[in-house]
Amino acid sequence: MPSQRRPPKVYVAGPITSSGNLTENVRHGISVGNLLLRDGVIPFVPHLSELWNYVTVVGYETWLYYDKEWIRSCDALLRLPGRSRGATREVRWANKLSIPVFYSYEELMKWKDEVFLTGRKSILPKATPSSRSKQAKRSLKSNGKNTNRGKRR
Repeated sequence: MPSQRRPPKVYVAGPITSSGNLTENVRHGISVGNLLLRDGVIPFVPHLSELWNYVTVVGYETWLYYDKEWIRSCDALLRLPGRSRGATREVRWANKLSIPVFYSYEELMKWKDEVFLTGRKSILPKATPSSRSKQAKRSLKSNGKNTNRGKRR
């Protein structure tokens, strides 16, 4: 595949309300999105839609439709750990669209460096290699037991 001149767009799929604590899940999604942004990736973090739900409640299936449309415009999907019916569906959609799915931050970064050779590597100040690795491992750990079953993602 020829190299690209733009940073890859990556969809961050993971538990929001279906596994663990809502606040922790949202924090985790945003933390991973921030790491991706620092490392030259344009993340789509659906966890931020929880803010939208504070203003106007949107139904589960509507969110999945919304997310599916965003996945179509992404170059890859990063699956965060944790049980999530929505994220499982998002992975399935990415697979159907032949969009690569990664379960490891390191593998995603390797793919980005090999496939997307960008001129500008980051929008934010670059993390040092050791801090990137530590942050990624900490952010991608499973974050808790299932306490909110049957809800979104």
